[in-house]
Amino acid sequence: MTNEILTISNFNVNYGSKKILDNINLSFKKNTINCIIGSSGCGKTTLLKSINNSIVFESELHVDGNICYDGKNISDIDDSTLRKEIAMLMQMPVVFPFSLYKNLEYVLDYYLKIDKTRKNDMIVDILKKVQLYEEVKDDLNISAEKLSGGQKQRLCLARALLTEPKIILLDEPCSALDVYNTMCIENLLLSLKHESTIIIVTHNIQEAKRINDRIIFMKDGKVVEDNENFFENMSTEEARAFINVN
Repeated sequence: MTNEILTISNFNVNYGSKKILDNINLSFKKNTINCIIGSSGCGKTTLLKSINNSIVFESELHVDGNICYDGKNISDIDDSTLRKEIAMLMQMPVVFPFSLYKNLEYVLDYYLKIDKTRKNDMIVDILKKVQLYEEVKDDLNISAEKLSGGQKQRLCLARALLTEPKIILLDEPCSALDVYNTMCIENLLLSLKHESTIIIVTHNIQEAKRINDRIIFMKDGKVVEDNENFFENMSTEEARAFINVN
């Protein structure tokens, strides 16, 4: 039985005559943390959006190639199911404009249709999991918009985790966070890899060193290195040059 949960084959994205992703071929194993690094504009975020097919919302892009999740082409999976199984957390947390509790209840009502008691238990459990419960337990009805940036990011992560995704995509989730919130999220990701496959875009090289099982280094829309021992054994001059200036 294969340990791969996601494969990307001969995948290209073009914006007019500009090539954003150039013949990407990657596979991802279950229960691993895969860090994608590279300079701004090299295609990291476009690759991430392609994996759960949210790239379809961007006009004027031409896409070809295949992305298969759990043996099925993602184009053959309805969007609701795909984004339940492959959750995505963006760089800037987007909370719904109502209470913290309702931000989480909305997901449970949409996907699970469970009774109030079970719903309350799940919300408490997930807030504890993202290390947010002790900070908000006295007022779960506080507006989510009043939370700090780090709290909002952890709330968004809690919201994504409620669907028990098999793959979690994260685009620079700690870039605007302080040290405490960064460590909260990094520690959570290390524990989550026992349940999910994690694919994270990060500009923070030290963060990539701390949490990675594998580094994917991109440049100009191409995968230049795909390496489980990247920091100990870089195989290209491009990678060494990138690390030396970051």
